[in-house]
Parts: sequence; structure tokens; C-alpha cells
Amino acid sequence: MSLWVPSNDLAWTFEPLHPYDLDIVIVDAHLAKKLATQADFLVSLWGTRGPDDDPAEHPTKMAWAKEHPNSLVLEFDDIPSADSHGYIGITEDQVRAIIAFAPNLRGKVVFHCAQGISRSTAAALVMLTSRLGVRRAIDTLELAIARTKEKDWRAAGVKPNKRVIALADHLLGLNGKLIKAASRKYHSGT
Repeated sequence: MSLWVPSNDLAWTFEPLHPYDLDIVIVDAHLAKKLATQADFLVSLWGTRGPDDDPAEHPTKMAWAKEHPNSLVLEFDDIPSADSHGYIGITEDQVRAIIAFAPNLRGKVVFHCAQGISRSTAAALVMLTSRLGVRRAIDTLELAIARTKEKDWRAAGVKPNKRVIALADHLLGLNGKLIKAASRKYHSGT
């Protein structure tokens, strides 16, 4: 597996994780838009229109993601519950969509949310878990994060969204294994 880190030319050299044929990138929405044309698959996670957002602007923000030929585009806010003060958390159906999309992934895969910290890392972890199992998924994601820390300060603050992880753990029948592993690795002290 490779985690591509952006350079000035935005060139992406494919270095797959064998035998899984995946090259994963977890970035913010701004960089994802630039990388989408190079990606074989795009997992695009957007916030819903929050209470302070202009509803007229929202659909245009994600239009480029919906145009990608192999994309999963979901809207949910980065909150730990179903809803809170006008924000909407991920649903079981959306987690099912993430799990169902996982077997399709191959080649260059861009995961993004607003900052590339919580929702996108949770989706990557869920998809990797559904393919590799909990332990190998955590190890694979950890390698990607470690590589990024050298060049992107945000990678040091990665905290996969707890609601995404909890729902995926339940839907995959993992009996708390994913929750415990993610908590140990990313949420200690929170």
C-alpha cells in the first residue's frame, strides 16, 4: 500500500499493496478535487448543510465528486451521534454503502472529507477492515498515516469518526473488535 503525499506537480506514482492492488490516499476536499482525475475510485464524504450554511451553495460543492465515474458520495456530519443541533450523523444505510463499495476498490483510491482527519479515515478503516480484517486494516491504515506525518501535520491528529466505526463494527458482526482497536490506536484520552 502507498499513501501518496502531494508535491507541487501533483503527480501520483502507483505503488500498490500486494496482493490487494490498492494505492490509498486520504486527503482534504480541496486536494481531493485536484487528485480526482488521477483516481480509479473516489470516496467522497461531505457534511450536510449545517445550520449556518447557505443551502444554495451546497450542491455545487460536491458536483465534481458526483461526476467521477467510480465514486461513492455520502453526506453526513462529523458528529458522534445520529443528530445534534441541526447536524446529521452517519446512518446504518450509509455505512452499508461504504461496506458494499469496498470489494470494488482497486488501483488508486482517494478518500476525502473536509479535512482528511475523521470521516475519511473512518471510511478507509471500514473498507480495509471488510477486506483484510481488523488487525491488518489497522496496521495498513497506520502505515499510511505514519508516511503522511512526515509531510502533513494533520495526519498526526487522525481520529476516525467513532459513530462510523461503531456502526461498521455492528454491521460486520465484529462484536466490538473494531471499536476496541480503533479506540486503542486513535482515541485514547478522548
